[in-house]
Order: sequence, then C-alpha cells, then structure tokens
Amino acid sequence: MRILIYDDEKNQCNELKTLLREELHGDPHIDCVNSIAEARKMLSENSYSIIFIDIELDSDQNGIELATEITKNAPSIRLVFITGYLKYCEKIFSADPDALLLKPFSRQSIRMVLDIIRQKNNKKDIICIPSGKRTFETIELDGISYIETQSRHLIFYDNNYCQVFNFYDIKLSEIADKLPDNFVRCHKSFFVNMRFVSRLERYKFLLKGNREIPISRKCSADTKRIFLEFLEDVI
Repeated sequence: MRILIYDDEKNQCNELKTLLREELHGDPHIDCVNSIAEARKMLSENSYSIIFIDIELDSDQNGIELATEITKNAPSIRLVFITGYLKYCEKIFSADPDALLLKPFSRQSIRMVLDIIRQKNNKKDIICIPSGKRTFETIELDGISYIETQSRHLIFYDNNYCQVFNFYDIKLSEIADKLPDNFVRCHKSFFVNMRFVSRLERYKFLLKGNREIPISRKCSADTKRIFLEFLEDVI
C-alpha cells in the first residue's frame, strides 16, 4: 500500500505520517509533499491507494479544487480531506471524499478513517449484464474467480471454477470499465480476480486449487505491474 500526504505545513505531514505508521502494519510506503507541484509530480509517477490532502493550502488553489482534479484522473484513489475548520464541510462533497480527518490529529480519529476505508474496500462489487431485451443479470463479483470469452460466449466462473453465468455475444471489452480494480485483463480472452491468485509466473497465473490462467506476451508487463500494485494495496 502506498499513501500520499499533502499538507503545506511540514510538521503536520510528519505528525500524520508517524501516526499512520503506528496504526498500519506491513511498513506502508508514505510520501509527504508540501506543494501542488510536488503533489502533481508524485501522482504522475506513482500509484497511490490513499491520499490525505489539506483543504486550506498556502496557495491560489485550495485542497478541494486539487482533489477534484485528482479524482477525475485517478478515480480509484481513496481520498481523505484534512482540515481544522468545519466551515468547509458543505463544500467538500463536490470532490466526493471517502472521509474527513480533523486537526489536531489523534490515534482514535486516524483509526476511524482507516476503518472507513477498509469497509469501503471490502464492500461487495456487483455487475449488471443484459440477459434479454428488458432483463438484467446481477452478479456479485466477490465470488467470481475469472471471466473468459469462448466462441462469442462470455463465461463467469465461481470460486470452484465452475461456470455460473454464460452470456452470448457480449465481449470482454464491453464489461471492462464495470469491473473493480481487483480484476486484471491478462489475456485477450481472460479477466482474473487477483484475490484468487496464489502465484504469478512468467506467462500464467496459478489460482488457488492449481487452476492455471494464461498471460499473453502482450499483457505480461502490465499484468505483472498491476498484480504487484494490488499486493501492495492491502491495508
């Protein structure tokens, strides 16, 4: 898991960084920045799970405006606003934050924010796929191990690797934007739920229970990067 803290007061950054390290296990990677330029540079170069951002910054752009910009470019990032002023509470919803952390910081308030993020990350993901002209099939993706296309059929497999849903004439590309971040397209014919992966090899995933899913040469580099980021993303 990688975290970015943006506050123009260095002592506030360092205090929050220390408290987060005490609350989180696994030695999370935490970066601190004190300017918009630094924040934009770090966000362009790294993939973050959570960003803590102060609302009132010593600049022409406040934290709400910057956060709105960030979430448009990286919608999967968990966003936590930092503020010592409740007057901003009505305005923050334009950026759709995940939580609000009030100053001065406390272990209890940080623990509550992390619990909120854990609950959101653990929320069940569903997808709705048309099964007729006026009907839809709702699928809970938590129990789906992988998705495959085969002779114009879109097939969903459960945690025992049995077919549970089969749709005709629907392409993987049509559902790609609807899938959560724990699904990776490792091959033109496969999406894999990385929560079921026990090992990554050069050109295949080995799922729990020894089911093998191929990784194409074309997708190999991106698949490896996405899988390693997924492993780091667990709180």
